[in-house]
Amino acid sequence: MKNNVALLLIDVQKGFSSKYWGTRNNPDFEKNIKELLYTVRKLSLPIIHIQHLSLNENSPLRPITVFQQQ
Repeated sequence: MKNNVALLLIDVQKGFSSKYWGTRNNPDFEKNIKELLYTVRKLSLPIIHIQHLSLNENSPLRPITVFQQQ
């Protein structure tokens, strides 16, 4: 079964921490993802990251905003 298992992470990116999205309902998200990644890496399973890159210049998911962080 190990050959059929992978962790798929979709839109796990800093842009979703922006106030643009309003109040978060998942305050332990980063901690939980960190633990999940640790476990999956320990098991040597594949990890696939999917990142949304917005073309909207006002979006916190626009690629250039990542480099403008302070």
